[in-house]
Amino acid sequence: MLADVCAHLGYTADGLQALAEAQTLVEQLEERWWEAGVCRLRGGLLLRQTGTSQGEAETWLQRALDGARRQEAKALELRAAMSLARLWREQGKHTEVRELFAPIYRWFTEGFDTADLQEAKALLEELASRRRHVPARARRTLTAAGGQGAWRRFALALPAPCT
Repeated sequence: MLADVCAHLGYTADGLQALAEAQTLVEQLEERWWEAGVCRLRGGLLLRQTGTSQGEAETWLQRALDGARRQEAKALELRAAMSLARLWREQGKHTEVRELFAPIYRWFTEGFDTADLQEAKALLEELASRRRHVPARARRTLTAAGGQGAWRRFALALPAPCT
């Protein structure tokens, strides 16, 4: 896609323009097959654009996920979830990432040598390693005492694991 090339070259505005045109065609021609991909790319480009709120990008990424689910297209759902998961990981929403992402990854029974599934596995392993560094009892206590916000504040204060 032209928007993908623009993104790789750093031409965010041009990529967004191409995606706006693609979105118009999707709606005019009612070709929903491209909708999830267009929305995912748009969300990703918006994250790169200076001055755009993460909320706007998140909305587009959620639209991509919803579109892929409507189509029952698991590969597109995986890609949309990966994009949304990257954003949420940056925002510290690790529990939300796991809850969104793990069931989608578990659906797959083959193709684990593909780039998408390898990236998904790496993200899940990263999230699992974060949980292992705090005893389960501490996680339960923090969650019960102060909700997920307390858990995130505590997790940020932990020292780096020894290697």
